[in-house]
Amino acid sequence: MFRYANNLPNLESRRLFLVYLTIAWEQRKLTDVASKFMYGLNVASKYYDGTNKYLRITDIDDLSHNLSNKKLTSPDSKDIDESYLLKQNDLLFARTGASVGKTYLYKSSDGIVYFAGYLIKASILDNFDSKFIFNITLTTKYNNFVKVTSQRSGQPRINAKEYSNYKFKMPNSLKEQKSIGYLLNLIDDLVALYQEQLHFYEKLKKTLLQNMFANTHRSKPVIRFSKFHDSWEPRELNAVMSDFIVPMRDKPKQFGGTIPWTRIDDIDGKYLNESKSGNYVSTETIKSMNLKVIPKNSLIVSASATFGVVAIVTNDLVTNQTFIGLVPKPSYNLEFLFNLFKTPRIQKLMRIESVGSTIFYISRDKFKKMNCNVPTLKEQNLIGKICRSVDEFIALYQTKLNYMNSEKEYLLQKLFI
Repeated sequence: MFRYANNLPNLESRRLFLVYLTIAWEQRKLTDVASKFMYGLNVASKYYDGTNKYLRITDIDDLSHNLSNKKLTSPDSKDIDESYLLKQNDLLFARTGASVGKTYLYKSSDGIVYFAGYLIKASILDNFDSKFIFNITLTTKYNNFVKVTSQRSGQPRINAKEYSNYKFKMPNSLKEQKSIGYLLNLIDDLVALYQEQLHFYEKLKKTLLQNMFANTHRSKPVIRFSKFHDSWEPRELNAVMSDFIVPMRDKPKQFGGTIPWTRIDDIDGKYLNESKSGNYVSTETIKSMNLKVIPKNSLIVSASATFGVVAIVTNDLVTNQTFIGLVPKPSYNLEFLFNLFKTPRIQKLMRIESVGSTIFYISRDKFKKMNCNVPTLKEQNLIGKICRSVDEFIALYQTKLNYMNSEKEYLLQKLFI
């Protein structure tokens, strides 16, 4: 092995995480740190039997690289060679398709796992840290290797020999490997935790939208606060909204002012309040071009192209013709109406109303005549409050997830050569 005299990663990063500062990193190949490169099991899958898991490329989560439990299956075979059963320190590589290069490090907590044919197993040797080696496969250098090596005339692929010859640099000190691997593994655990919490609240929100709102088939919701008993009243949107604002087709001729000119890309979560591209218009431009201003505390709903997008307007703004602005009457709760438009029934209704148009568009008149069911204002307020609380948890864990992923990306750049 060739030794590089000044072959060290960012020194400040190493000091910060209390690893050795004087030991140079050495260049190695994957074959130097692993053995038993082998292809996976070539049998069909069947329904999960509760014990034996069959790991395919699609079972590796794109974000966390953990085993996803969403659609577990088992191998459809009675006599399976034990060499296909994953053990501690086994690292898998996707060898073909759009996910070529994706990796997964086996954890004992994943249970009994067999790996399928489009994966390659490399067993990391005991005198190297498997978590460190796994994180090497998340670096930009590795991703570049995958892009270059997988290029084929047809389906992208990388074979076992090509993976085994992948070159990288690493510390000779096992203690330093473990220090870096341990740190990054802690971040991975936090990412997995936040991802789990995010999925929980997203699933809860979906349940609320399906069961906490009445529809044309039932006059009362399935889930309801105990003090409410009356049926919800059918209404046309014309009776719920005080105004339906259709933006002008023309884009402003010049920008400069204080009122945001917004597009669908400017929606931040559930709110729309500013132009991320920095496009603002003046009151003079609005008057001269007769632009339509959508006032604060309104809803915007996508009326063409991409259906189902709904947002709460928190500042007076101007937008393009993708949206229609809906201004609620004072006797209706804004949060309730926002979530009403997110329900499966209203989403489906908007798709139905758009059919027949040349470019898929819902007119103002169709919006006015759209039917919905609404409760009293008191019940609206409570539904809006609980939905907003769930939305806040979703936003919280999404923010935490984004932050930890950016931290992981930063450390991958600083702690590796």
